[in-house]
Amino acid sequence: MTTKQTAEILAFGNKTAIVDYAIAMNRVAKETEAEVAALKPYFREQAQSEAAITGDSNVYIVGLTGAVQVVFPAPTVKAKSLGKDKAADLLQLEAQLPAEVFNSLFRKKTVVEFADDASDYQAKLSKLPAAQQALLKNYVEVVDSTPRVAIGK
Repeated sequence: MTTKQTAEILAFGNKTAIVDYAIAMNRVAKETEAEVAALKPYFREQAQSEAAITGDSNVYIVGLTGAVQVVFPAPTVKAKSLGKDKAADLLQLEAQLPAEVFNSLFRKKTVVEFADDASDYQAKLSKLPAAQQALLKNYVEVVDSTPRVAIGK
């Protein structure tokens, strides 16, 4: 199924036909995605064998119509997982390690997040003095979100 077919369906203008076509394309996309996912372990295994010999962190497996690239990223450091959506609290280490050790291994960051959603933010903003509103408008903006489309299965 091609872009030409999509253009023809859209030009036809029948809403029911467009919905049915979108659902069919979504099914094909999901099936194709599952097929590709099933192939990835094979490519990883092939690339690991080649990388073990060459030492490359970027391996190409060439076919007749193109190539598959397998990238071996460098190991990363992360807080130890303590179960679903939980990680070790690294700030607890600060009191247990000498300051120079903690500071050589970790970097503390301050994060400022919005306390409310856009409508609550705008309601609170409207109640502030004009000078504070003007100041905040130099730093913060409310932007429209892109509508999400969910295509049936």
